[in-house]
Amino acid sequence: MAKTSCKKGEYYCNTDKKCKPIPEGYTVREDGFLVKEGWSAKYKKSIDCNNPKGFSQKAHCAGKKKNESIERTITDQDLQQLETYADRLFASLGIDVEFSKHFKDRVNDPRNSKPITMAELTRLFKQIYKQHGRPIAQLGPDAESVMKDMRTDVNIPFALQWDGKELDLVAKTVMRKPNFATPNQEFTVEAYMMDLNQDEDMLVLKVKDTDQKHHVEVRGKKNYEIDGYDPKDKLHQVLDQLDPATVAKLYGGEEVFLNPKNSRTAPAIAMAKKLTTENFADGKVKGKSRPGRVKRSGASCKGSVTSLRAKAKKASGEKAKMYHWCANMKSGRKK
Repeated sequence: MAKTSCKKGEYYCNTDKKCKPIPEGYTVREDGFLVKEGWSAKYKKSIDCNNPKGFSQKAHCAGKKKNESIERTITDQDLQQLETYADRLFASLGIDVEFSKHFKDRVNDPRNSKPITMAELTRLFKQIYKQHGRPIAQLGPDAESVMKDMRTDVNIPFALQWDGKELDLVAKTVMRKPNFATPNQEFTVEAYMMDLNQDEDMLVLKVKDTDQKHHVEVRGKKNYEIDGYDPKDKLHQVLDQLDPATVAKLYGGEEVFLNPKNSRTAPAIAMAKKLTTENFADGKVKGKSRPGRVKRSGASCKGSVTSLRAKAKKASGEKAKMYHWCANMKSGRKK
């Protein structure tokens, strides 16, 4: 059939010898023939594979699930790379990480419901090391415990074994299971970290998502626990949402890790995020402590802690205070 030019959205009908509108669900090939088109990307995306309708949708969803399974399968090479990464993390504690055969078999098990990913496993080992590395090393040989990620519900039961040279952390199995119950000690990875700094004239509460590099801050009046309590103070409002034991840890200089799924800590996290969003609505960069005040005083946080202390001694007033503050921030002192 010779191709005949028609307007956009039309095709040439050989029977009627004229251009006609292209019927819904059809398309015109390069040779001019009218053919039934396949499903559009938009239509495929609209299909609910939890409740497919008809044979065609069911076949589509079965194929999609099979492809996703192939794409997401964690290989032996992936696990070898993960083991090497975990070894580097725990080497400073004298611990060598190993994966059991059952771990390798279980990582791609359909019972995980949603497939476990390499990103989730990497995050779990990284955060376990940061939050619980030393306590795990102190358990000693023959101890059995469980790593739990409260954000992803991934659980890794493990055992510590002495091989004659170093302590082996053997990951026995892995599974995605909410509220995983175990009689053994648990090391949980929480989603948020809080840290309280006491400055000369205020309190600064840092709130950090453990998956992000930046943090946000809430500032308020000092003496929350004694005669300086102010129910209108934003920082005091956040601390009011925490239990006394957590507040005591913050005042003691400890970093506190919080689980947003825990009803006891979720209100404090939600309020801190809300308040900090309001505080930084003026364009200030989150995670930068007092950028305006340091600059206005003529001071700078550049340089070593020793050089900042020396500059503070030579300066006076607000400028000296800001040099001291910068030095404290760099040295990690609780102010």
